[in-house]
Amino acid sequence: YGNPNYGFTNYDNIGWSLLTTFQILTNEGWTDILYYAQDGTIASLAWIYFVLLVIIGTFLLLNLVMAIICDYISDAVVSRNRVIPWGDFQPPRNAYNMLPLSYTQPILSIMRISYKLRPIIRSIKFEAAVCLITLAHTLLLATQYLNMSP
Repeated sequence: YGNPNYGFTNYDNIGWSLLTTFQILTNEGWTDILYYAQDGTIASLAWIYFVLLVIIGTFLLLNLVMAIICDYISDAVVSRNRVIPWGDFQPPRNAYNMLPLSYTQPILSIMRISYKLRPIIRSIKFEAAVCLITLAHTLLLATQYLNMSP
């Protein structure tokens, strides 16, 4: 028998494993992959791997990555309790200094934009709007199963 999804969903090599794991982390069709794994293994304990991957990968690691990005941006903007003038800004990491200027310029322009948007993003109204949009999105996804038979 061939692999499911026209051969794209499998753990046969590292490339397909990473692609399948990425699909699970995006929460798109991870239950189908779980059922394929349970059908393909002798012990039906594949659900432990998948549930842990979804809980740890999606919720905790995504928040960790976002916290690291926010911390990096705040460290790049604030130095010794003063705001760095953007004209004099030098990237703090050596990796940026090794890149040509054409690569670092978009990074600096994104950081300038994020600095200007910071008061908006940190406001209570913006946080409430994000919560409402998330709630609306969850309810919209729940309507997919509204009139399904058990």
